[in-house]
Amino acid sequence: MSQFLQAAAYGVVQGGLLGLVAVGFSLVWGIMNVVNFSHGALAVTGAYIAWILNIRFGVDPFLAIPVVAVALFAFGYVLQRGLINLVINAPIFLTLLLTFGLNLVILNGRSTHRMHRRASRSAR
Repeated sequence: MSQFLQAAAYGVVQGGLLGLVAVGFSLVWGIMNVVNFSHGALAVTGAYIAWILNIRFGVDPFLAIPVVAVALFAFGYVLQRGLINLVINAPIFLTLLLTFGLNLVILNGRSTHRMHRRASRSAR
């Protein structure tokens, strides 16, 4: 019975997390009329930053949430002002293309950073 309750609680937490992501998507779509494919990449980047703070500085991931939130807010603000505002009134295909490209750049930039660090460690 204990495993069932744990699985049920985990399912509720995961469902709530997916619900929050869906609310973020719908708010961006409804207010700005922009389909933001980079939304998920930014969320994963937040988790990655929290993990790095944990590994390098020993900061508990839950205590790192405010720091990560401020960092991602600043990064998102720069992206919004610098790139996304340029295509808000453009056809929907351009906004899809821009945010999908941002998604690729964010995720591949993180992957490249990790691979470079692994290569430099193995060369020592």
